Amino acid sequence: MMIVTVCSWFSINGVVFFHFEHLADRVGQYHGQPPQELLDQLTDDGAIRVFSLFFGYIYGYIYLTPWLGIYGIANCIRADLQKRRGKYYFK
Repeated sequence: MMIVTVCSWFSINGVVFFHFEHLADRVGQYHGQPPQELLDQLTDDGAIRVFSLFFGYIYGYIYLTPWLGIYGIANCIRADLQKRRGKYYFK
């Protein structure tokens, strides 16, 4: 779980950081007066930077949860099939 937390936090913050760096590069390409829409996108981030900083790890958990459910179901089916065949698997 710690790997999911760290990897998702770094990846989400990286995506947000590079998105706004890309916007800043586009603004810099105009050498003067960039379009107002582009300036609005750059300055009005809707607190996505703060959200990704504090809660960037949640995306990883949201993505991981269904896969853990599938893994749990598959593991229960595997254990049930082994019991029916008379093979007990002890770890």
